[in-house]
Amino acid sequence: MRETAANTQIILSEIRSTIQDTIKHIFDSQKIEELVTLGLEIIYGAARFLDPKSVEVGGQIIRARKFVIATGSSPRAPDLPGLHEIEYLTNETAFALSSLPQSLIVVGGGPVGLEFAQSFQRLGTQVNIIQSSQILSKDDQQIVDILRQRLICEGVRLYENAKLESVSKKNEGVQAHIIQNSIPQYIQSEKILFATGRKANVQNLGLEQACINYSDKGITVDGYMLTSNPDVYALGDVTGQYQLTHAAQAEADHVIHHALMIPDLKFNPQLIPWITYTDPELAHVGFTEEQLKEKGIRYTSICVDMDTIDRAYARRILDGRVKVLLTHRGKILGATMAADMAGELIIPLAMAIKFNINASSLSRVAIPYPTLSEIHKKISDEFVTAFQSKKWKRIFTRIAFHAASTIRNTARKLRRG
Repeated sequence: MRETAANTQIILSEIRSTIQDTIKHIFDSQKIEELVTLGLEIIYGAARFLDPKSVEVGGQIIRARKFVIATGSSPRAPDLPGLHEIEYLTNETAFALSSLPQSLIVVGGGPVGLEFAQSFQRLGTQVNIIQSSQILSKDDQQIVDILRQRLICEGVRLYENAKLESVSKKNEGVQAHIIQNSIPQYIQSEKILFATGRKANVQNLGLEQACINYSDKGITVDGYMLTSNPDVYALGDVTGQYQLTHAAQAEADHVIHHALMIPDLKFNPQLIPWITYTDPELAHVGFTEEQLKEKGIRYTSICVDMDTIDRAYARRILDGRVKVLLTHRGKILGATMAADMAGELIIPLAMAIKFNINASSLSRVAIPYPTLSEIHKKISDEFVTAFQSKKWKRIFTRIAFHAASTIRNTARKLRRG
């Protein structure tokens, strides 16, 4: 047991070191000095609006034609009976543990909750996930089920559609009281981690003085990331929309274009892919089936299993799948996949949606063999086989019908003559 405990401490130490080194590398690549050389002035301090056109920072009043709010978000724990009695973890503190817990409750079955759950389970912790609905409820459940089965096979205990009633201290650990299928249950664990979303950092910004509308979910913005104050933009987590780094980067591009009066389209969140970094990864871009049904948009779907791709089979990636939603003419409306490297494989489909590339055109690219990217050619081939062949069949049927009619009419004329 001592050797095991020592090993887990070494593993946690290595994980912390890797995380810190990665964060340092990212920040070092975005040096403040380089921003200064570009003409930016960096002012440190807590800022708050005094009125719609001025901000105060450390006693200094700044006036500008335009402002951008990008204050981010913070982990959010639910208002729960007993929460003040226990110590709990978040995604920002989980890997600061000095030792690996024998058991862990993860509250929240979204991307962050599942990523931490699988990580701790593989490190040797018994993980229990409590989710009020189905895990990854915004994603296609047919695809999510691939990940669900992987988690169960690895030993993660899932409590889906379960309501967390309260938490309390229990035997040097924590106890969660849940109700699932109208049946009360008690789950005991050494530690508990809340992955129940994040709250926008809107406090103490003087938003009221700046005439900026906001709620507990974040600052309200339009398609150009403008707030209710026409001189103030907001982007990133503080808007309460897509809380993703690459979404904030895309929003920033739109803000720059709009502020400089460069013609640009409104920000389209449907073009933002999202990825859950589990094993297998789960990635999505575009519309979901539920959204298409709500909008009354006609669509069809194509599913391709990863084990039909030679590179995937050679690597024994046998439980992956991609599902593409498209019109009968081949316009791609959305895609979801569960697979190794799904975050990389979703990009060509995101580009196809962005630039209106037809599904049949994907097969016109020479894709190296064997690679996982052959999945895109497979999608194209499936579309052509399933739908384009029907199109040509209808055309040939019409030709044959008209030819038969012409022959019959000609025969009648000959008989009459």
